[in-house]
Amino acid sequence: MKSKKENVADYSERPNKSAEKRIYQERFSLIAKAVNLSGKELKKLGFNDSDLFELSQLKAMKPSNAKKRQLKFCVKAFSQKDLNPLRTYLSDKQSQILKINQNEKFLSNYCDKLIEFGDEEISEVLRKIPNLDRQHLRNLVRSYQSKPENKKLLAKKKILDYLREESGEFIC
Repeated sequence: MKSKKENVADYSERPNKSAEKRIYQERFSLIAKAVNLSGKELKKLGFNDSDLFELSQLKAMKPSNAKKRQLKFCVKAFSQKDLNPLRTYLSDKQSQILKINQNEKFLSNYCDKLIEFGDEEISEVLRKIPNLDRQHLRNLVRSYQSKPENKKLLAKKKILDYLREESGEFIC
């Protein structure tokens, strides 16, 4: 018969059920996101052909209980597989999307400032994005101001496209 101390030691070695559920939910969400990746991306992350086949079956299914069952099967099948490369890839992809959105918002704000304040704001924009051509930017802003109302949207798009093109991977 075991003593109380031995029973306590057994409990400490046993995995926590709540922790196991959290791990399962994380794996579930990772695999659900992996379905949206291409086969090339999955190959780079270390998925073999049988894994790709399982994920392609899952991708082809319409949302239903069968798809949930297949997803649970994939989670169980990939339980021994290290999903850290997938986790880091998805987080990097998400951070890139956020950076692009932040950059787009920044450029859009500067485009609005250029349109509102004109030549006064050009020097400020040039300080933030030094590789812009002052003369070309001034011509774009002035052409926006001289256009009739129905053509201003196109002129604004030209300014924004120029800012995007010349800023490159500019980080705010």
